[in-house]
Amino acid sequence: MIRILSSFFNKIFYRTGGWYLIICVAISQLIGIPGTILGVASIQMNSSFGAQQLSSITTLLPVLILVTSFILFIYAIGTSKIARKRLTQIKKIGKSDDDFEFQKNAWKQITGFTWRYGLTSGFFSLIIIVSGITSYHYYVLNSSLDQVIFSLTGGIVSVITTVLLATYLLERMLIPARLALFPTKFEYQLSDRTVPLLGIKVQALVSLLLLASILIIGPIGYNQAVIALNQEVSAQKVLQDLQFQFILMSGVILLLGLLLSLIVSRSISDQVKNINETFKKFDLGDLSQRANITSSDEISDLAIYFNRLATRLESLQTSLDKEIVDRTAQLKSIMKVGLVATSTLDTKELINQVVNIIVEEFEYYYAAIYLTDPNGRHIELKGASGEAGRVLVESNHRFDINDQGLIALSIRSRKAQIALDIGEKAIKFNNPLLPYTRSEVSLPLIIGDRIIGALDLQSTKEADFNEKDLDTLQGLANQLAIAIGNSSLYQEISQGLQEMRKDQKQYLHEAWLEKNIPPGDLSISVGNEPDKSKGTKIEVPVALRGQVIGKLSLSGEKRLSPEDETWMQAIGTQTAIALENARLIKESQTTVIRENIINEITNKIWGSTTIDGILQTVVKELGLVLDASEATIEIEVNGEKSKS
Repeated sequence: MIRILSSFFNKIFYRTGGWYLIICVAISQLIGIPGTILGVASIQMNSSFGAQQLSSITTLLPVLILVTSFILFIYAIGTSKIARKRLTQIKKIGKSDDDFEFQKNAWKQITGFTWRYGLTSGFFSLIIIVSGITSYHYYVLNSSLDQVIFSLTGGIVSVITTVLLATYLLERMLIPARLALFPTKFEYQLSDRTVPLLGIKVQALVSLLLLASILIIGPIGYNQAVIALNQEVSAQKVLQDLQFQFILMSGVILLLGLLLSLIVSRSISDQVKNINETFKKFDLGDLSQRANITSSDEISDLAIYFNRLATRLESLQTSLDKEIVDRTAQLKSIMKVGLVATSTLDTKELINQVVNIIVEEFEYYYAAIYLTDPNGRHIELKGASGEAGRVLVESNHRFDINDQGLIALSIRSRKAQIALDIGEKAIKFNNPLLPYTRSEVSLPLIIGDRIIGALDLQSTKEADFNEKDLDTLQGLANQLAIAIGNSSLYQEISQGLQEMRKDQKQYLHEAWLEKNIPPGDLSISVGNEPDKSKGTKIEVPVALRGQVIGKLSLSGEKRLSPEDETWMQAIGTQTAIALENARLIKESQTTVIRENIINEITNKIWGSTTIDGILQTVVKELGLVLDASEATIEIEVNGEKSKS
């Protein structure tokens, strides 16, 4: 039943907009009218008005009720202007989060509207209706003092029951309006509290019900006691009337209490149930769930804080998901850059490919790689992206290592440096070749303890680089540094090998063709030379480490196959190795003989004890070894020559 009524009021709300508040006020007044039955019954049972008095009261009461209702309507309209305006706006164009102050004021009005209206309704009902009826009894109808008191207490009971019913029903009916006016900013959701807390609401309800019970039961007992004392009726009759009235009024009060407790308990349990269901869905992983806020008591405060926590967690999860996606994309781009960096060993080609793929993969405006010169005094641009990079590279762009720029600073400090176009330390980029740069980062290229240069990245976004990106980008720079270092090392090794091969080739050339073996000395033939018009001839070089030292020729009348040529090449290679080994052995033997001769001559020289003997020994032994016909040695002492 309650869900059906809630659905009914929701439909009315979306059709009427701001006038929904006034409609709810009218409905609550109509629903609250039955609450006067308890007070009227109490007055009638205790006062025993005559037909003329009842007729007069029946004529006056509707007039006073209409006057009070009119005043309350004016009050409701006047105290809900902002809320009604906001509801009308929502009906026409939906929710708008632009004017936060407007949201705050509308929320303040709607949360305090019910209880302000209840207090105002009770006040004007007492002043206009109860005071009016009581004064009419006393001054016009000349009622007795007891009748006036009974009329006053009964009127108060009517006001209490009517206001309680109207207030709590109005609180329930305004739930759709409060949901619509709930502000989006957290500080406005809890500010300017105008609603009594939950404990105060329950205490007020219990206190007013107790007061109504006393004002009903007390006059009944007093009236029956007066009747018994005046002996107008028998004591048995008085006791029966007293029992009947007590039971009747107690039953009515109990029904009223049950009705009000049902409304209050449902208002509390619905909020708790809503929060519990939201918690369950939230616990299952649906972070978009939010608890509905229908009032401003402690339970709603709990829901507000839960919603705030849920919003932060959802925002954190969204941020983490986005960061994971971004990091994954960055890692993929870094892997792609690394693949390109390891695909070539030519330093210049590597740098040119890397800067272009960085711009393409990371969507940066500009990328450049700077390397320090061998003496470490200057920083030279080795590769850059785009037309601006081409111009700078062709102009041999370089600067001093002590320059105050971002790149030199990152190299000197061995730390990444960021420059942004915003913030307290904003930097204005003024490179005419790169007019759209708004942020820049320079990352040192480090291999172990050695720094070889820097990777410079520029973006058109004002704050495209932050501390979180530095680890990822520095990893990219370290990978590039290793690739560049490996490429440079490979080129150095290749150049060294080429020089070694050149020297070795020259050595072999001198050893075989210029020094040891005269041309044509080693030429061996076997068999008779066949007719050139018949058969085939195969010649393969006898090469040693790229240096041809001879050739191997095979000819015959039989046609030779490609397999024959292959094994001949293998034999030619083995022949070259064998010849080189033989040459080396011969060279070693010659060296040994020379060493022996030198040792013999040295021993003989050391065996002589005079200068003439030493000189004679030297001349004699050298002449014999070199097979010379004449040997002479001259010694110059003080400008005079001595010959032996």
